[in-house]
Amino acid sequence: MKQPAIIALDFGSQSAKALIFDYHGKLLVTSSCAYPWIQPMEGMVELSPAQVWDAAQDVVGNCIAKTCDEYEVKAMSFSFFGHGMLLVDKNYEPTSNIILLADNRSTAIYPEIVARGGDKAYEAIRGMMPNKNGMPMKIFWMEKNRPEIYNNTAHLFDLQQFVLAKLGLDPVNDSSMAACKDLMDSKTYSWDKEVCKIFDVPGSWVSEKIVEADYIAGKVRYFGRVDMKSEVLIMPGGHDTECGVLGMGAIPENPGVLSDSMGTYHQCGFLSAHSAANPPSSGSANFRTKCGNYKGNMNTTANGGSTMSWFIRTFCGGKDNYVEMFDAISFDTTNPTFFCPDFSHSKAAISSMSITRTREQLFEALIEGITFDLAVGYDKLASRMMENQGCAIKEIRAMGGGSQADKFLQLRATVFGIPVVRSTHIQGTGAGAAMLAAVGAGAYKDYKEASDNMVVLTDRFEPDMNLRPKYLEKLARYNEWKAKL
Repeated sequence: MKQPAIIALDFGSQSAKALIFDYHGKLLVTSSCAYPWIQPMEGMVELSPAQVWDAAQDVVGNCIAKTCDEYEVKAMSFSFFGHGMLLVDKNYEPTSNIILLADNRSTAIYPEIVARGGDKAYEAIRGMMPNKNGMPMKIFWMEKNRPEIYNNTAHLFDLQQFVLAKLGLDPVNDSSMAACKDLMDSKTYSWDKEVCKIFDVPGSWVSEKIVEADYIAGKVRYFGRVDMKSEVLIMPGGHDTECGVLGMGAIPENPGVLSDSMGTYHQCGFLSAHSAANPPSSGSANFRTKCGNYKGNMNTTANGGSTMSWFIRTFCGGKDNYVEMFDAISFDTTNPTFFCPDFSHSKAAISSMSITRTREQLFEALIEGITFDLAVGYDKLASRMMENQGCAIKEIRAMGGGSQADKFLQLRATVFGIPVVRSTHIQGTGAGAAMLAAVGAGAYKDYKEASDNMVVLTDRFEPDMNLRPKYLEKLARYNEWKAKL
C-alpha cells in the first residue's frame, strides 16, 4: 500500500522548485528548473508566463516520476514570489509578460499621479505613499504607454491566479498574495475600488474572491501535462515570505520563535494572531488560514544571498567556493574594514580600504555588513514579539542557503544575542507550503501540530558572550559610519 505524501511547488523569481514530503515532514525528493529574466529595455524585468508554466510542469513531473511507486500525493500547495503583475484577457490568456517588482518602468510617470493628487488620495486611504514600482503604478504605465495591452486586458492576475486557472480552477487570490497587489483593504479582505480609481484600474479587473491560503480550491488529476496518478487536493498557498515563516514554525502557538530566512533576501520575522481588536495595517503582511488569521512581522534586508553571489562572481572567478571563503575567515572583530552592502539603492561602500586588504577580509566585512543591516530592525521585532506574544525572542530558526555556513550562524547568534538553530529544510518556503497542504488535507488539525511534526531542527549555535560586547561596539561604529554615507 502506498504511503501518503504532499507536494509543494515554490515559485521564485528565477526558478521553480517542486518538493515532495511525507506526512512527518521528511523531504523525499526535489526538482528545480530555472527560467530567464527578460529585459526588453533598461529598467524592465519580466518573465515569460509560458516558460514559468513549462518549468512548473517539468519539476512536478520529475518528482512524481521518482516517488509514484511508493507514495501517493494527496494534496498540493504553493509558495509564490510577490508583486509580479500579469495581465490576462477574458479567457485567462496573458496579454503581457509577468512584470516583476524589480522592474522600474513606472517610476518615470509617478509625477503624473502626483499631479492629479493620486499620491495624497492613496495616502489618505492606505496610510502610506504609493509604491512607485507597485502594480497600480505599472497598470497606470500600461494605460499610458501600451494601450493595446491595457485595452485587451480583462483581469489583473499574479502567478498564483495564473497557475490555478491553468489547472481549470477558480483563479482566487489568498490574502497574502492579494496584499501584494496594493489594492486590497486589509481590514475587510476585499478589493478597494477607491484605490483602483486613483490608478485607472477597472473594478472588473479585481473581482476574484480572496480566500485563506489553505482553502480547498478543488481537485485535479493532471497538473498540465503531468499525470499525478490520483486526484490531488489543491490549496492556493501564499506569498513566499509568510510561507517561509510558517515553515519554520514561527507562529503564535510557538511563542518566542523567530524565523531567519537566509536566501536571496535575508528576512527575520514571525507570524502573530490578529483579530478585530488587533487588525493588520495596510502595510502588513496578511496571512489567513482556516485555523486563524495571522499578520507578518518582518525585518528585511535586500542585500543577502544576491550580494554574496555578486561577490563570488566578481572576486572568485565565478566559482562556487563559499566553503573556501568561510573557512578562511574568523569573525573575531579585528577586521578593520566596513562593507555596506546597500546595492539595492546604489549606496554600497567600503571603508578602511588599502592595498593590503585581502579578498578574504572583504568577504568577512561583507558578511558582517549583511548581519549588521539586519540587526538594525531587530529591536523592533523584539518589541513586537513582546507586544504580540508576551515574551522575548527565545530562539532563531535559520533556513536558506546561507544557513549552511556554520560561521554565518555563529555570527548571527553573537550579534543578536540569541541562540540560532539550523533547520533541515533549506527551502523553508516549500516547507511552509507543504504545511498548508497537510492541514488543508486533514493530516494535522492545526499549524501547531503540523509544525511539531514537520519542522526538524539540527545544529544549535549559542552566542559567544566574550565576543558579543566587541561586536556590539563594532555594530555601533558601523551604523555611525553608514549614516554618513
